[in-house]
Amino acid sequence: MQETDAKTYLEIDPTHLPEVWSWYGIGVFFILARFAVRLRTVGVSGFHGDDYLNIPFLILYTINLWVVQVTYRTGGNINVTPEMVPSLSDQEVATLEYGSKLEFMSWYTYPGSIWVLKFIVLFFYRRLTFGGTLRRRTLRTLFGLCGLSWMVLYLSITFTCRPFRNNWIVKPLPGPECTFRPQNFWILVCLNVITDAALLAIPLPILWHLRVSFRRKIGVGILLSSGVFIISSAVVRAITTLTGSPSIININRWGFRETAVGIMSVTLPILSPMATPEFWMKGPYRRNQYRAGSHHPNQARFGNWLGTMVLQYIDEQEGEPFKEPTLTKYLHDAGYPTELTERWNSSKGSSTSTGGAASINTMV
Repeated sequence: MQETDAKTYLEIDPTHLPEVWSWYGIGVFFILARFAVRLRTVGVSGFHGDDYLNIPFLILYTINLWVVQVTYRTGGNINVTPEMVPSLSDQEVATLEYGSKLEFMSWYTYPGSIWVLKFIVLFFYRRLTFGGTLRRRTLRTLFGLCGLSWMVLYLSITFTCRPFRNNWIVKPLPGPECTFRPQNFWILVCLNVITDAALLAIPLPILWHLRVSFRRKIGVGILLSSGVFIISSAVVRAITTLTGSPSIININRWGFRETAVGIMSVTLPILSPMATPEFWMKGPYRRNQYRAGSHHPNQARFGNWLGTMVLQYIDEQEGEPFKEPTLTKYLHDAGYPTELTERWNSSKGSSTSTGGAASINTMV
């Protein structure tokens, strides 16, 4: 496609495209590293929803990169002012309208990639099976909340600029609601922060019940609470974009920064096995062991160090995680069948609390 006259209306920033490509490369690296870790730890047969969702995320991420690459050279209706419109040639108008169409399309692909990250987190939480009817209901509610917020956002993008073609026309130049679209930024940041804050409803209560040192609680909290980092980047992006001058470069640059921070945050827990010696040993992967003398193969449903550590302290299959007077109440609250609780009751009379915890592992 013919490049427009850069001296007329286009912003020139030699650092823009290299930075965007760098963020894209970092994101792709984390995705490929994730697949490598999952293949090593659980194999293709052990993949779950959060693994498969990385594929549509990568597609949307790549489309966003293509849009940024093209619109940097074409510009869009956000780049021109009403005073400049009469002096534009037909070719320049056609080029600007083409760039405006791509930029408007990115309003669907960019939020789409952010919301895919939210569902990746939700599927990851579901694999951790934190236990308890309340938490399972909370998880289902969060799935519904994220889906509903996604639909609200897309409806606002579609219907806040009327007629629809004003999203890309240049002659006559529409108002800011169809060029800069500040209303979309406000709706996006509000829904983004609300849903990410809601996602913290799963890991934060878990941290309270962890019977580990405060330092380890902080470590687990950082890995599980990726929403904090995504909220921070979303707020910074919104403030920087809305307070600055309308600019395709500014919008796209901060969009890629936020997306890259998001994919890094949600992927870090999955990469945790790489920090263990078991991951680099030859032969089948064996999960990190927390009991001396334990050498059975990795059977963790989520196949990563974080999951194994959480399993050790809070999952339904290991140990005494909650500050409850008895494990009987914990088994009941976690949703185990009545017969399992009865088996525990029958064995607790002949076991100490330590031995009882071991018998729970045996029964499960």
